[in-house]
Amino acid sequence: MPVVKQGCPGISALERELGERFATRVELAPGKGGRGKLVIHYHSNDELDGILGKMR
Repeated sequence: MPVVKQGCPGISALERELGERFATRVELAPGKGGRGKLVIHYHSNDELDGILGKMR
């Protein structure tokens, strides 16, 4: 179950959208000054290949 980020409903919605697109858990961690971190979780090389194929 994804963690709901309080005060950032747009971030949570984007995590859900990307998670559905890549069929895996996605986390966005906004930082200061417009920076942040995007984490896409995968559990095997095959799953990573599938994610990368959807990105290309």
